[in-house]
Amino acid sequence: MCVRAIVLVAVIAAAAMLTKRRWGSAACLLVIAAAPVAYYAHIYFKFRGHRQASILGCRSNMHNLGIVLSQYIAQHGNQFPDSLVAADAWLHDPTYFTCPMTDTQPGTMTNVDEWTDYTYVGGLSPLRVPNPPIMFCPPEHHGGEWGNILFMDGGVETVSAKEYQEFKERPWKNSGEYGWRREYAELYEKAFVRKERQQKSRAYR
Repeated sequence: MCVRAIVLVAVIAAAAMLTKRRWGSAACLLVIAAAPVAYYAHIYFKFRGHRQASILGCRSNMHNLGIVLSQYIAQHGNQFPDSLVAADAWLHDPTYFTCPMTDTQPGTMTNVDEWTDYTYVGGLSPLRVPNPPIMFCPPEHHGGEWGNILFMDGGVETVSAKEYQEFKERPWKNSGEYGWRREYAELYEKAFVRKERQQKSRAYR
């Protein structure tokens, strides 16, 4: 509202200058030209700020989910749950399972794996695999530019679309291939295939 008021005042002032002939036409044109530039700059930075806030909101959600999952493995022999349904014991608010950049309506926790915006890779163990990614929020949810990744140690990284794809195809990217087995790679493949099917199913509804 403040910027719109400035634009309006600038236009009125320019009109007054033209009427009273206090300034030259070049100066008046400069004022008139600057007004829409200021307005659209405001729109750009407002959108950019909203996008950054949404990315941070997504990171916060994933960070909280990481805390919950760490609590789970502490009580279950250092084994991550196969499903996010297990998180319901600690986290009862379903909005944590949606990305702020989407219009996903949270469902019930009994089928959270079907409607969550995040791709969760369950069944891993920190004793076998050194800090791999366990949850992904795709760049499609962030304007195609950035994606968020939750790692086993609870850290969340915002990466470019290219880096996201690399982690998706080579989840051992940061830790090296040592300790990896074919069965672990299959967990990632199954998780992404399952999520793609769920997204297609939701799109046809």
